[in-house]
Amino acid sequence: MNLRANNWPKLASTDVPWDLILRYAPSGLTVIDLETTGLSPAFAEILEIAALKLNPDQTVEYFHQMVRPCGKIDPASTAIHGIKDADVSLADPIEVVLPRFFQFMGPTCLIAHNALFDGGHLVWQGMRHQLPLPPTEIYCSCRLARYCFPQLKHHSLAAMATYLQLQDWHHHQAMDDTVIALKVVCAALAAVTQDNFVPKHMAPHADLPLTHPQDQAVDYLAAAKAKSFLYNLNVFAPAQDDVLPEHLKELPRLCQEQALIKIKFAKGHHPHQWRPHVEFFLYPDGLACGLRVFLFYV
Repeated sequence: MNLRANNWPKLASTDVPWDLILRYAPSGLTVIDLETTGLSPAFAEILEIAALKLNPDQTVEYFHQMVRPCGKIDPASTAIHGIKDADVSLADPIEVVLPRFFQFMGPTCLIAHNALFDGGHLVWQGMRHQLPLPPTEIYCSCRLARYCFPQLKHHSLAAMATYLQLQDWHHHQAMDDTVIALKVVCAALAAVTQDNFVPKHMAPHADLPLTHPQDQAVDYLAAAKAKSFLYNLNVFAPAQDDVLPEHLKELPRLCQEQALIKIKFAKGHHPHQWRPHVEFFLYPDGLACGLRVFLFYV
């Protein structure tokens, strides 16, 4: 059953801890969730965009748009989110919907649960259709939850909803997931501002109580914000001085040939190890998709 047309979860302005939200994001916060035809931005398409915008004047706005993809929706994807070809056959394409969303978002920060996924799809579709990417800071509520709830083993949206005892929501219904992500953000900011909060790396031995260090005052909310920050959207915008380093001059040709490319990442779960990577494509300007991320983080 598709619940997208109606039955959105209700959120009253009084449900929002505005003091914490505006300390975290003074310019306002937009919470987003996407449903797509697959995982990889290079291969998949966006089917649904849902967002909640928390404005500095303490008002709440909603955005919800279905998106018509270029191709057919795989039944395996439909099994996850319930979206069928007929549900999006009359919707606008992403090159129409995405500018609407960017306009809706305005100067606010953007946050999503596992924001590397959502941000990757926004960047790829923006570049694919040569749309200007706004100077928006992107944050990840999953990373925020990891920092603010160090005692938990899992921080997926479903795991956090279970931990916070959030009920009556439909996972992979984009607006439902958006509201749940916001509730995770609110709970995380409340947890990190408690007097007895101590981050994982500062926790003492298990048989000792968790207390703040007495010799320093730490703004853990600011630390949580830094931990949850990913990147600015327009870092991926084409630049006039984009020039490949000499050792990467062959990368565009390899991308065109869809060759297997091995990269040694400096960070991550397996630092300083070679890993195969095939999802490199060319931006409209000819620079390899993913290379800006590669140069920025590696």
